[in-house]
Amino acid sequence: MHRVLNVAEKNDAAKSLARLLSKNGASMREGFSRYNKIYEFNYQLFNQPVQMIFTSVSGHIMNCDFTAAHNSWYESVT
Repeated sequence: MHRVLNVAEKNDAAKSLARLLSKNGASMREGFSRYNKIYEFNYQLFNQPVQMIFTSVSGHIMNCDFTAAHNSWYESVT
């Protein structure tokens, strides 16, 4: 099963989006920071089962610097 990481700028946004998409079925666990929780639930995305993971950052996202292996935002689902 693929995992889909969703990063919000605030914990409240991550929590609300996870709650909405999971229909109140997301589980919560602690992250590295007590301010940035991790919300997880199973979801159907493009008719494929995925594990959705929502979390947040502290501060502002200024840029995204991924390695070449992680630069593609699209992965074909077969």
